[in-house]
Amino acid sequence: MSDKTIQVSQHLVEWTDEQVSRFWDFESHFPERYFTYFSARRVIRFFRTYLKKAQVILDYGAGTGHLVARLLETIQKSMYDKAKANLVSKTFTAATVEDTKRIVEENGGGFVKTMWCGDEECENAMKERAGVSSRVIPFEQEIIGDVCPVCGRKAEKMVIWGIAY
Repeated sequence: MSDKTIQVSQHLVEWTDEQVSRFWDFESHFPERYFTYFSARRVIRFFRTYLKKAQVILDYGAGTGHLVARLLETIQKSMYDKAKANLVSKTFTAATVEDTKRIVEENGGGFVKTMWCGDEECENAMKERAGVSSRVIPFEQEIIGDVCPVCGRKAEKMVIWGIAY
């Protein structure tokens, strides 16, 4: 170690609005230096239990709001996962019109997958007898049977039925 001491004089800097503006204009070209840019995910992980209860979240960091962007990603994923789990838990499979009606009544709604022959008369009969209408014919088809639950004819399409509110 050296015995030399360096003395530094302190001085106060008064920041004018123009100086602050110039500083942030310069810094805005380097968002990777923003605290929220490199720490947002760690902050969210740390405060995750509190975020579930939060009603208002503000990004007090400087810059373009990297923390808010990460919070929105987290919130969107959480909402999507919850909606997906809800959809899965309320989707059932049936082989007959009677099963479809029973499932909808027992569960207070939801969705029921059945096969369908494609005949509009069978679709109308499902509405009249089970109280559901076709909601979607998925692009990704599952083979859950081979006959229409209404007429018993060969069925090649799976339909998801539900109550129209």
